[in-house]
Amino acid sequence: MSRPTGRWSVVPSRRQFEVSGMCTMIPGRLRWSSLWFVWLVACGCAGANAASTADAGMLVQLAGCSYDEVKNALDTTPDGATVEVGSGECTWPQMITRYGGVHLKGAGAANTIVHVATPVGDETTQLLKFNCWSGGTMELSGIRFVGVLDTPGYTAGVVFYGCRDFKIHDNDFRNFKGVALTIASVPDFPGTEGWDSRGVVYRNRFTGNHYTGTGYGVAAYGGSRRSPLLLGELNSEAVFIEDNYFEDNRHSVTSNYGGRYVFRHNTLASSEAAWEDPAVDAHGIQLEGEVGTHSWEIYNNTFHIIGGNPDTAAKAIQLRGGDGVVFGNTIDPGYAHTLILRLEWWTDELPEGTERCEIRPYYPYPANFGGQTQNAWFWDNTVRGTTEGGVSLAGCDYYFDEGRDYFLRAPTVDDLGYAYHPFTYPHPLRGEDGIFANGFD
Repeated sequence: MSRPTGRWSVVPSRRQFEVSGMCTMIPGRLRWSSLWFVWLVACGCAGANAASTADAGMLVQLAGCSYDEVKNALDTTPDGATVEVGSGECTWPQMITRYGGVHLKGAGAANTIVHVATPVGDETTQLLKFNCWSGGTMELSGIRFVGVLDTPGYTAGVVFYGCRDFKIHDNDFRNFKGVALTIASVPDFPGTEGWDSRGVVYRNRFTGNHYTGTGYGVAAYGGSRRSPLLLGELNSEAVFIEDNYFEDNRHSVTSNYGGRYVFRHNTLASSEAAWEDPAVDAHGIQLEGEVGTHSWEIYNNTFHIIGGNPDTAAKAIQLRGGDGVVFGNTIDPGYAHTLILRLEWWTDELPEGTERCEIRPYYPYPANFGGQTQNAWFWDNTVRGTTEGGVSLAGCDYYFDEGRDYFLRAPTVDDLGYAYHPFTYPHPLRGEDGIFANGFD
């Protein structure tokens, strides 16, 4: 059998791999090897030219990581396809948007490296958006995404919008001024009901995503829907963030607009660059007519201080809205503030020169859904070598009472109306997958 020569081509009416050589190709899987393609199933020597129509579930392997290569593949492959991006270091001049399900898979975060273009002026540049309005399951793995910090504009990484049962794993996100990874849900519109994104983010690295007022590793934004507080094994609609490494992000995770997240079994490290900002965060209501965070579960994480002793500066966890549980975390002695409860004031209600919590309009604040934390349970967090609550109220004592709004114990059936048991770990979506499960190396 001679080596076939060919190219992957896509036209509006069909998708096919065109081959010239001595063999008729039987539909199967494409693998790019050196400078030629081979079918991995079988071929029989029969003619000089053949073409095979590709179906959903097909595999497309790219030679490199250029913008044009990746955009063309994501624009033309059907739902359920896997697009494997080759090794290389590339800069994408603008955002690529994918509609419908796909697995975008790099050659490993050390091998496939994608830079965002430096913004012009104060504009924002972003790399990639997965839009799941039309359905389909998204998966992203094996790519390093790199932002730009030294610019007047803002850089952002990847957005998953309205995606159900997504998987994001084995990637590296670094140096974004905005959000490295945004998980956004579809809000309610007049006459229609939105839906929450749900899925799992695991085995990724988030480093140096930091800037004054911005700079996030993961942001989990909900669909602004009112719903009961469902935690643990009842919380299947959450964004699960597990077994990741975070270093020197302004916030490693944040949430808002009805968002819910489960943050567990992660490692966090903060040097002087990030001491002033809490590593884990949740927003309350910021503007009238919006809602804040719905819920959070933060457990079995390890928080490290690196590069010295910050004394009174470093903050581990800050909760400005939402309800949930925080337990089983190990926090280095260098964190002066291990767990902070505070308010998120509407920007147009705080009088000039007035600090948070100095005025007391009413309790709870705000009095509608998604306002201040009112149902929180903290227990078994190891701080400064001992198991303690470690709760700071940041001057907001009027709004937070132990035994009313927060409890230094696990929730009971009487508290929740059901027994609290953590959701299955590892998340079932992870299965037995591996980054090179199909032999792409």
